[in-house]
Amino acid sequence: MNRMLPGILFFALIAILSACNSNSDSKSTQNTSENSTIPNVNKPIFRKVEFGMTKREVQKIETAELVNSSAGSIDYTIDINKAGFADIIYGLDTSGKVNKIEFTVYLDDTNNAESIYSGLRQQFDDDYQSITTSSWVGKQNNTDFQVYLRQSKSKTAPGVYAVWEKI
Repeated sequence: MNRMLPGILFFALIAILSACNSNSDSKSTQNTSENSTIPNVNKPIFRKVEFGMTKREVQKIETAELVNSSAGSIDYTIDINKAGFADIIYGLDTSGKVNKIEFTVYLDDTNNAESIYSGLRQQFDDDYQSITTSSWVGKQNNTDFQVYLRQSKSKTAPGVYAVWEKI
């Protein structure tokens, strides 16, 4: 059973990430110069949330447990089986609209963290244009954004951190 846990966790995490994202045609490309294309993402960025949504719109659709709501962010937490939990922070600009999404997964061991990190990295490679091994760019509704992915390999605090941010 322990050998299957990373795979089970990865599929549980994908379910959390895509909670009700229903558009299967998720990417097209748009030429931004002669030599590069930025993928145009045809689905919500994260858990039905898109850049430019208001705090009220996010609160209507987000199903995770609300932890804090302020002028600058809306913070949520969600359990991931018995192996860990995740925090979700929707950053808001001065007009109260989403301009940044942070997703931090805290896990019980480094193997689970590696499995989730590898799965997210593959998903980001598929959905966005890679800039480095840990950052990508994309476009949604004429909004350019960058994605960052990091992994903590600490034995006492393994986890994964992903950020989507308007550029």
